Amino acid sequence: MKQNYKKLATDVGVLAISSFSTKLLSFLLVPLYTAVLSTSDYGTYDIVVTTISLLLPIVTLDITDAVVRFTLDEKCNNADVFSCALKVTVVGLSVVSIIILGLRCLFDIEIVDNWGFFFVLMATANAIQGILSNFVRGLNRVKSIAISGLIGTATMLTLNILFLLYFKIGLTGYFMANILSTTIQIIYLACVVDIKKYVKFKANNSAVQKAMIHYSLPMVVSGVSWWINSASDRYFVSALCGLNENGVYAVGSKIPQILNVVQSIFSQAWILSAVGNFDKKDSNGFFSKMYNLYMAVLMMGCSLIITFDKLLASVLYAKNFYSAWKYVPYLTIAVVFGAISGYTDGIFEAVKDTRSPAKVTAIGAFINIILNFVLILKFSALGAAIATAVSYFSVWILRMKSLKKHISLHTNQRRDMIAIVVIAIQSVFLLFENVDIQIQYTVQALLTVTIFALYRSNIIQIIDVMIRNAKKRSH
Repeated sequence: MKQNYKKLATDVGVLAISSFSTKLLSFLLVPLYTAVLSTSDYGTYDIVVTTISLLLPIVTLDITDAVVRFTLDEKCNNADVFSCALKVTVVGLSVVSIIILGLRCLFDIEIVDNWGFFFVLMATANAIQGILSNFVRGLNRVKSIAISGLIGTATMLTLNILFLLYFKIGLTGYFMANILSTTIQIIYLACVVDIKKYVKFKANNSAVQKAMIHYSLPMVVSGVSWWINSASDRYFVSALCGLNENGVYAVGSKIPQILNVVQSIFSQAWILSAVGNFDKKDSNGFFSKMYNLYMAVLMMGCSLIITFDKLLASVLYAKNFYSAWKYVPYLTIAVVFGAISGYTDGIFEAVKDTRSPAKVTAIGAFINIILNFVLILKFSALGAAIATAVSYFSVWILRMKSLKKHISLHTNQRRDMIAIVVIAIQSVFLLFENVDIQIQYTVQALLTVTIFALYRSNIIQIIDVMIRNAKKRSH
């Protein structure tokens, strides 16, 4: 059992270097983006990125997610796995290019005419980088993933400063910086694993190809459903409130990225441990303990972000974007339940069950669409943030129920539900702008202390591990 924790901790530690630097950069560059780009520019960029995140899983059959699982499978030849994924992706990217070309020729759509070329380049870069990074992760080359993240971070920082501040080419520069930094990561990963060894231009193993597509097809439904849960609100906000408001709303998701760092790091490492150590009865308690610890960290982090939301917004957001603070609590809550749902993904993938999570996520997407219509009309963009939080909460509840047929997890549901109620109170109370600032922070601090008290056993567990590790290093 100690080996399980050690392997997971090592992978988390290595990926933390990469993910933390990347997310931290994205977080620290918010003042630059909000100062240089207009709300309309940021809204346009957000719509392009959001559309790519929808199209890619559909046109590529979400084959990227099958790459990790089948590379980890010792029965599969890695060259067959990578070549199959590459073949499906190339066909998918061709479809994307044809769609954009057709739209430019047949319709007069400003965003397509102006940014269609960058759309295709970004979609291509993201798709290939997704395949490569998942393939390298499946090979257990976690350090290479971390290094590629650092390279991408350094490139992104340099190019953003160069294009936005020196050349001052605005949104065009923002697109170029993102595309080029992703391309540099692709080149590094391709070289580090000598990718030409895994590329087969002729016949592929049809059995592997069929198995991968069979595995990934339900994940298309899951991917589109996650997109609806996490990104469709941008279209609703743009349509009902305008691109300017969508730009502000999109910036509101930047502060929750603080917590998203934890989710990003853990989820990448977790699938490797979940697949390698799966036990239906959870005899040694590994899966249950990791779930409870993960929930504790996410809940405490969420509470702290809500408490300091306005302070962070005043530092990070330019004046035109400051009102984005009101969306932060609900988008952060969505990150929490998205992260916990991501924890269940590791178990579902371990047993190669992609249908159950797809069905559940589709239900969450339906809830999200209905709530977006209802709540945006009543509360403007704030309604979209609330709809996102509720839909993610629904997915978490349903996934935990669906998970019972695969594994017996021992969780403290009563404690978690109390914590959720406390965080909901924090989020609503923050909207009372007429409350004295001292009273506001006092109440928020008391509610945060309540959250920490609920998870005190997990805090003690974390501190104990840190002390033991410190003693080992000292010796």
